Amino acid sequence: MFSASKGKAAHLLKGSSKKKRSRQEMEEVKHEETQLNADKHTFLQQHKKLKQEHELVQRELEGHRKNADTLNRLHAQGIIDKQGHPMNSKKREQLQD
Repeated sequence: MFSASKGKAAHLLKGSSKKKRSRQEMEEVKHEETQLNADKHTFLQQHKKLKQEHELVQRELEGHRKNADTLNRLHAQGIIDKQGHPMNSKKREQLQD
């Protein structure tokens, strides 16, 4: 019979549900993990580089927007013409002649 400490259903318990891996299988798994880690590292480096490039482009774009706003305001105030030349400059007068 079964001991009281294990209970009546002790015969239904499995000894071990994990299959033991061979040395070759362990080496294959280790190799795959190493490959995945290298791929992950490369991916993260590329992602970081792309993110930095995107941030740089966004800053440049914001700078161009500010410059365009400044040029439009100066043109509206009559300080510069449509080509961006000052209204009261000798260069502008020479271009008109």
